[in-house]
Amino acid sequence: MAFNLKEQLKTSVAAIALASGLLLPSAGIAAEVTLRSTDGTINVTGEFIDFRDDTYIVRTALGELRIAASSMVCEGAACPSFENITADVTIVGSEAIGQGMMPLLMTGFASALDADAELTNASAGETVATLIDDGGFGDEIGAYLVSATNDDNAFEALLASEANIGMSSRRITVDEARALRADGAGSMVSPNQEHIIAVDSMVVVTHAQNPVDQLDKDELGRYFLW
Repeated sequence: MAFNLKEQLKTSVAAIALASGLLLPSAGIAAEVTLRSTDGTINVTGEFIDFRDDTYIVRTALGELRIAASSMVCEGAACPSFENITADVTIVGSEAIGQGMMPLLMTGFASALDADAELTNASAGETVATLIDDGGFGDEIGAYLVSATNDDNAFEALLASEANIGMSSRRITVDEARALRADGAGSMVSPNQEHIIAVDSMVVVTHAQNPVDQLDKDELGRYFLW
């Protein structure tokens, strides 16, 4: 299956290096780490033993556990530091999107290309998705670095040319859009550049003794969204 990554992205992409080598904590130093799944459903705390074959090995009250690194974030001073990982595309921004949705979206994107997505957690909040052609048996299509930070950082990273794609759980502000337009990024609210991937619901609950008994949509927007 032929696939041109640059043609699909419609943008020039610079490879980004995260440093050099996989660094493990010094042998003989026992330190506690917490392994947390990106969807927040699994939390395991224990003594870090080793990292081998994309698997964390930790000693817990239940014994020695081996946990696949895919979709897991390691937190703690003893967590391994990944280096020499390169990415063709860097995606920066919202923690909720980066950790909760992007692993699923990258897996779905790979499936649509008849490819396989290998997810590796480079560090807390950073995941590298490597897409392999032919269902995982072919050539590497490309590597995507997802850095889950916050909404503001999405637009800051785009403006600083540190990201190819920004993730935000809010819409871009007028000032942010103007700054990016002035920098040559074009209209960030055009259908070609702004892609809504999900819409969340909001329920407003007030105290029974709240003297305000009515708010319209514009007022709610000013209080909660803008």
